Amino acid sequence: MILIVSPSKDFSEVVAGGVRRALGLECMICETLPNILDKNIKIIVSDREMECAATLVVPDVIPFRFNMLLDKISHALRGIAQADEVTLCNNYILSNRSKTLRHGFSGRAVSLTDKEIQLLKALHLAGREGMEKNRLLNEIWGIAADVNTHTLETHLYRLRTKLRELSGAENAIDANAGKYTLNL
Repeated sequence: MILIVSPSKDFSEVVAGGVRRALGLECMICETLPNILDKNIKIIVSDREMECAATLVVPDVIPFRFNMLLDKISHALRGIAQADEVTLCNNYILSNRSKTLRHGFSGRAVSLTDKEIQLLKALHLAGREGMEKNRLLNEIWGIAADVNTHTLETHLYRLRTKLRELSGAENAIDANAGKYTLNL
């Protein structure tokens, strides 16, 4: 999710609509920074500096170069995705260095492959909106939409097995309406 903070509602709505269309990301609009940020908010597009996973300060002036903002948002998302440790929902900690997913409360951990880490990060960043099969195949394996493969399903089966071992969750990764979502 992206939180757009600006005193100009018209500016915020234009930015939110463009981000939704171009990147498929959910946007929330606020005139001021809320006291408690949702942990799913990844980037703030704002007219002032704030603390968050990533902050992009954008002046609400005309002319506005929207493509530059989209590039900055994509760059910030990649930075979040490449962080060594990412905290997923319900206190799961994903570590690139040790290639593990650890439950913060119990301390139990499972080993992951590079592709499983990429899958978890992609699904985590997609949030409740989820990601379509073709997009996952393209972003993680570089496979075009017209190629018939079971690569994703095979990796998801193995990842679901590891998640079930770690948390006991039967539906840690759901496939609904053609999209995959992470439900830890």
